[in-house]
Amino acid sequence: YELAQAKAAMILSAFGIDQKAREDILKNQAIIPHLVSLLKSNHDEVRRNTCFAITVLCVEQTI
Repeated sequence: YELAQAKAAMILSAFGIDQKAREDILKNQAIIPHLVSLLKSNHDEVRRNTCFAITVLCVEQTI
């Protein structure tokens, strides 16, 4: 179960690199509570991947 959560967070990170995909993900407000709940996981990889996903999704790319 934790492996699936960790991989899901990494997939969100990959999509978050694309500006259009990132906007679509962030428009889906239901995703935010799920990411927050993953931050509370007891599994290190889940927390690490979730933090990375949040970082990628929240970065403002103006370059």
